[in-house]
Amino acid sequence: MSSLLLYCRPGFESECAQEIQQVLAAENVQTQILSGLVVCHSDTDVDLMAQTDFQHLIFARQWFDVIAHLTELNTNDRVTAIVQACQPMRNRVHEVFIETPDTDIAKVLTPLCRGIGRPLDMALQKAGKLQKNSPWRLHICFTATNEVWIGISDRHNSSPWQMGIPRLKFPQDAPSRSTLKLEEAILVLIDRKQQEHVFKPGRRAIDLGAAPGGWTYQLVKRGMLVIAIDNGKMDPVLMATEMVEHQRADGFNYKPQRPVDWMVCDIVEKPIRVAELVAKWFINGWCQHCIFNLKLPMKQRYAEVQKCFTLIDKQFKQKKIDYHLAAKQLYHDRDEITVYLRRDNKKQ
Repeated sequence: MSSLLLYCRPGFESECAQEIQQVLAAENVQTQILSGLVVCHSDTDVDLMAQTDFQHLIFARQWFDVIAHLTELNTNDRVTAIVQACQPMRNRVHEVFIETPDTDIAKVLTPLCRGIGRPLDMALQKAGKLQKNSPWRLHICFTATNEVWIGISDRHNSSPWQMGIPRLKFPQDAPSRSTLKLEEAILVLIDRKQQEHVFKPGRRAIDLGAAPGGWTYQLVKRGMLVIAIDNGKMDPVLMATEMVEHQRADGFNYKPQRPVDWMVCDIVEKPIRVAELVAKWFINGWCQHCIFNLKLPMKQRYAEVQKCFTLIDKQFKQKKIDYHLAAKQLYHDRDEITVYLRRDNKKQ
């Protein structure tokens, strides 16, 4: 048997399970839902992680191949049992992530994770399990003081952050905390090399539903000139940068006078309507890149995501538009996912 452990936002375990089952598309794959975690089992020895690209998963924040599940740890000496469980591991690892699910109950385990880090590193080094520049990472996921899941991930096919959560600091001069959504989206959905290319100073962007300016702030921070579309008020400090033009208009009715490099959208509306809006912008050639949020319904959330992506794909194929799409339910998202869409039929 082979197993995967996937981390997700609490309350979205069912969507995470649905997605991994569909992606793997195998009858012998079963899922087990825990709090903030999904375990995916196969009764074969197939390498489940190699079956797909982690970046293609929307609801999983992090994942690893399970090598052991210990349920009766000696709380006086957890390190010895963990190292013994790692002995059959063929690959040496570059680093160790000591984690918990992202749940309120699991937060009480944070001091344990911090305290065990150094002694565990020393014991793994002594056991010959650590190797600088190894492509592998070891995960130690505590779900209770005496229970732990142990596994390994490919550093090039998983999240680079513990628990899949980049630790961001809220900028004191930002107009709203929504700014962290766009910052996280850029880090998670666009690789570093592409970021350097698409966020060059002087590029132009339009922010639909901008007020008070949380997303506009991130674009201005990267040297971009922004047209902020919203009937609400924009942050005066942001407007004082003279890099923002505020136009009072409805984001769904607005038409740009000329194409721009970027459009971003965080409008609270039915997801299918937002998907139609974004598709219209690309079909009309109004932008080359877009980051937008889809606010999901209470039920059939994964089905709603598929419906939106099918609409975009169908319309783009009709117009022969090549595109790249990446989506993730971010740490700073709630009942929504964030999507990056890029036109790929000409050099960016």
